[in-house]
Order: sequence, then structure tokens, then C-alpha cells
Amino acid sequence: MAWQQQLKKAIDKNRRVPYGRYVQLATIKPNGRPANRTIVFRGFMDNEPDALTFCTDKRSSKVTELAQNPWGEVAWYFTETREQYRISGKLIVVPEGHPDEELRKARQALWSKMSPSARVQFSWPTPGMPRLALGDDGDIFEKPDPGPESPALPDFCLVILQPDEIDIVQLKQNRRMHYEKKEAVWTEMIEMNP
Repeated sequence: MAWQQQLKKAIDKNRRVPYGRYVQLATIKPNGRPANRTIVFRGFMDNEPDALTFCTDKRSSKVTELAQNPWGEVAWYFTETREQYRISGKLIVVPEGHPDEELRKARQALWSKMSPSARVQFSWPTPGMPRLALGDDGDIFEKPDPGPESPALPDFCLVILQPDEIDIVQLKQNRRMHYEKKEAVWTEMIEMNP
């Protein structure tokens, strides 16, 4: 079974676990140090079934990091099936006004699927900046949902991970599998020691 089918099967088997969509994304900061954070898996690209999608705020540090070095890796652990997926590759950030029309459409489509509480976060103050004293920030975190039919807010970005290396560990079976993409073709799976 190819890695894509294995991953989709793991997602399906872990669907009842609310945190089953959370992955850890590692990037490299401009100073060369690693940066890691939890993000939410949003689905696969329609026209590129290997590509995983996420979203981010264009003002976040990961956008700056990916502009300097577009490579990253997600680690995704499924508690129900006791499987770990490490998926590495190139990350593409799709902001408002991106030159590729299909990617702009994919950005808007993701915006429309987001929950109201997720959409409204893109109207909040800049992530990672100092916050006003609690109680002094008024209603800046109480803004209304712009709605799924509205144009995506300017700070909303689609993030696409185009994998080129996959490492899967199935702890219940003491099994480890490795896949690589070379010249746009996935190699045969290699069994590894767990």
C-alpha cells in the first residue's frame, strides 16, 4: 500500500480523536535554529493528491522562515493506531494576490471551509507580538466572523506541503517504512528497522 493510502487510512481510523488533525511543523529560523509548532491539517490539494494543506497568518514567524528556507517537516502521531508519520518536503505559502490563479482559488476554498472561530483569528492583532495588559485590550479578540462567503482576510495564507520524503513507524507492528520522491516519481517502499 502506498504511503498516501496508509495516511488516509490512519486519518480515518483516528477521526474520532479531536486532536488527530494536529501535526507538528518544523522549520528553520533565520538564525539557523529550529522552530517547531502545532498546526492543523486541513486536507489534501484537489489537483495534487500528495500535497497536504494547512493555513497560517502571513504575519507569523513561519512565513518569514519559509521565505528564507522553504523546506520543512511535519511529525504526525496517531494515538488510536499508534503510528507516526514524518513527512518532509517543500512548503509553499499562498498569500492574498499570489500569481497562480489555481492556488488563489484553493486559498479561498480553504477559507470557506474554516470554522467561524478559526476565520476570526485572522482579524486579531499580529501573532507573537506583546499583548496589552489583560483587561486593557477591550474587544479586539471579540470580532465577528467575516463568514465563509466573504473574501479571505488579507492575513490568511494557504500553506501547501509538497512531500518528497515519508517515514512511517507503526508501533503496534514494530514496522518502519521509508518512501522518497526522485525526479517526480515515488520510489518503492523500503522497510527499515523501527
